[in-house]
Amino acid sequence: MGEEEIKTLKIQVKDLRPNPYRHMEKYPIQHDKVEALKISIGETEFWDNVLARKNGNVYEIAYGHHRLTALQELKIKEVDIPVKEIDDAKMIRIMANENMDDWKSSPAVVNETVSVAKEFIDAEMAKAESWETLNESIKRLFDSRASYSDARTKGAGQTTILKFLGGNWRQWMIQDALAIFKDEKEGTIDRGAVEQMPSMRAAEEFRKAVKSSGVPKEKQREIAEKIINDGNATERATAKTVREYVANEANKKFNEANPKIKIKPHISDYLETCIANVVQINTVLKEVLANADQLDPQRLNNFVTLMKRTIEIINNAGKETQKWKQIE
Repeated sequence: MGEEEIKTLKIQVKDLRPNPYRHMEKYPIQHDKVEALKISIGETEFWDNVLARKNGNVYEIAYGHHRLTALQELKIKEVDIPVKEIDDAKMIRIMANENMDDWKSSPAVVNETVSVAKEFIDAEMAKAESWETLNESIKRLFDSRASYSDARTKGAGQTTILKFLGGNWRQWMIQDALAIFKDEKEGTIDRGAVEQMPSMRAAEEFRKAVKSSGVPKEKQREIAEKIINDGNATERATAKTVREYVANEANKKFNEANPKIKIKPHISDYLETCIANVVQINTVLKEVLANADQLDPQRLNNFVTLMKRTIEIINNAGKETQKWKQIE
C-alpha cells in the first residue's frame, strides 16, 4: 500500500485500536458525545469518519475515538474503514489536532500532547547517527544542521515542537507546558494541581503564583481545589487566591506562636477582594445576558456563588470594623 494510497476495508470492530500516542487515561472519552454519535449512527448508519493504519493483526485509528467507542457500545461487529500507511509522526500530529478540537486548551491535554511530541522528536534525534540519517519528517523541523545539533544536545524546544504539531497550536501554549515540565522536574510544583485549572492561562498563573510564593507541593492540590470549588479560576483570581492562602498560613503560624496578640484587619483587604469579585460578577452577568436563550447552569451557579461570597465579605468587613472599634 503506497504512502498516499487509501483503501476502504471491511474491518472487525474488535480489531480496531486507539491511536497508540493518545493516552486515554489523560483525556478520557466524553460520554455525551458518544451518546450523540450512537443516535446518529442509529438514524443514518455508520459513516467512515475514521482513519486507520495496519499494525500487525490490528488496525490503529489515527482519529475518531468517540466514534469507535460508539461502535463498541452499539455492539456493531464490522464496518468499512479507510486504511493507509501512516508513520508515527503523522499519528501524533493527527492526535494533536483531534485533542485541540475535542478539548480546546485543557491544561492536562495540552501538556500531555506537548510531552508526547517532545519525547518523540528527542527519540528520533537520538536514533539518528548523523544529520544525513535523520528521519526526513524530523529533519524538516530544522533550518540548518547547526540548529539540529543544538536541539540534539538540549532537547526539542518550543519552536521545534510548534513546527511539529502544526498551525492549530500556539507557541505560548507549548512554552507554558515546557515551563510546567521544568518546574515539576525541579520539584517546585505539583503538575496534577496545575492541570486542575480550566485553561492554560489560568494554569500558568497558578504555576507562577505557587512557585513565587513558595507553596509546598503537598499543599498545591488543596489550593487548586479551593479555586475550582469557589468558582475563582480566572487569571487574576487564581493568583489572588494563592496569595491569600500564603497570607492566611503566615497569620496562623504567627497566632500560634503569639496567642495573645491580635492582628487588626485592614479594610483595604476586604475592598480589594470585593472589587475583584465585582469584576468577575460583571463578566459573568454580561455572558448570561448575552446568551439568555442558552443559559449555562454552571455559569449561573458561578454567578450566584460570587454574589454570595461578595455579600459575606462585606458583612465580615462590617463586623470586624465594629469589633475593633469596641476594643479601641
